[in-house]
Amino acid sequence: MLIALFSIPLVFSSSPSFPDTERHMYKDAIDTIYEQGTISGYPDGTFRPQGLINRAELVKIMVNSTVDEDGIFVDNLPPDVDESDWYAPYVSTAMRDEVISGYPDGTFQGANNITFVETAKVIALAFELELEEDDDAPWYEGYVEALENLGAIPGTIHYLDHEVTRGDVTEIIYRLQEEITDGAFTSYETLVENAELELEEFEYIVEGSNVIVLMDAKRVHMNVMTGNDSIQPTECDFPNHCVAEIQAESFQSYVDRSQGSFLTNGAFFDAYTLELDGVNYHETGGDIIINGEMHSMFGWEDAFGDGGMLAQMNDGSYEFFYPIRDWLDEYDSINFAISNYPLVLNGDEVISEETYVEQAENDYKFWLSARRTGLALSEDGETIIYANVVGTASDLGQVMKDHGAASGFQLDSGGSLGFAYEGEVIYTPGRNIVTTVEFY
Repeated sequence: MLIALFSIPLVFSSSPSFPDTERHMYKDAIDTIYEQGTISGYPDGTFRPQGLINRAELVKIMVNSTVDEDGIFVDNLPPDVDESDWYAPYVSTAMRDEVISGYPDGTFQGANNITFVETAKVIALAFELELEEDDDAPWYEGYVEALENLGAIPGTIHYLDHEVTRGDVTEIIYRLQEEITDGAFTSYETLVENAELELEEFEYIVEGSNVIVLMDAKRVHMNVMTGNDSIQPTECDFPNHCVAEIQAESFQSYVDRSQGSFLTNGAFFDAYTLELDGVNYHETGGDIIINGEMHSMFGWEDAFGDGGMLAQMNDGSYEFFYPIRDWLDEYDSINFAISNYPLVLNGDEVISEETYVEQAENDYKFWLSARRTGLALSEDGETIIYANVVGTASDLGQVMKDHGAASGFQLDSGGSLGFAYEGEVIYTPGRNIVTTVEFY
């Protein structure tokens, strides 16, 4: 895992763009820093901007950004870093230049994910930014304020202890190197105010047969994963029939390659998919969206269109879209999203069998009792609610509402349902699946 992110040199096409960053808000930063040779991608050609970054990876990227090659070598190392470790020369160089220091016990602990304040210190020291000294201030204040003064804290950072992503770090370095100060940025004051909020990343609740996970929408990261990260249309005669070449995997394989605290499977809407041959396509359940128009794979022009969508915006916030076509006006502001049908909660109104508008002949199954799972969002957008219940679609909506949701939709149910929390698979779907969503 450590080697994969920054130590493997890759050869790409003449365009530096990665297929999973074409529509990403930090595309310019990623392309620029990649061209400098400071960062690299994964063997499959992706960059994975949502991936968390650890201490060893950050040290390598910072040393590569600020130190000449002949100045990178091993002399002294902390006790938990071996000279044969790929990151040893970078750790040694960074410690020699006093850019990093170890933990109180002298260890480096390179595999630990790194928080924003730790990142701010490493970057501020590596770039030799001007620091204001205040013995009464928290140790991190000067480093964070140094980045703030240069407009270098991305809008996707919401907390002082936010675990940063590859995209976040790349954007910070890009803003500093290119002296970009006019983009949206977060202030130190905002980070301090957010620190006073009580909701943790995840609150896991068990109520009889129901499982509920409440997530702080400002703190958690969301990532949509597909089968081997590949889903491509091979032929399309819309609106009557579209064939998507998709590679299904076992749910366990998603857990094995995930860094998420919890995963669930379901249909998805991938809002930053690479344009293929000039056609912007997105697969959502049984539908396909082509150049901004929704078409059903099965000939039901309205099928799956009334499910709802939980979208992560470019600034890291979350929004709920219903009907799903409403996302079109916000397309350029969406990073990616997950969706499915039916809608089970809309503006605090639980959808019942009486109020539901049937879209397909087997929709009657929504009103049969089964184990169901879904995602929802509070009205203020501050809390993401995952609900796993035994009952009908209405029961799912009611549980969501009872825990503060305003709008929500079902992802999957019965034998299709997969759910894992903190690396433990709690429900295993009865077949291989195509997509999961991870939160971390």
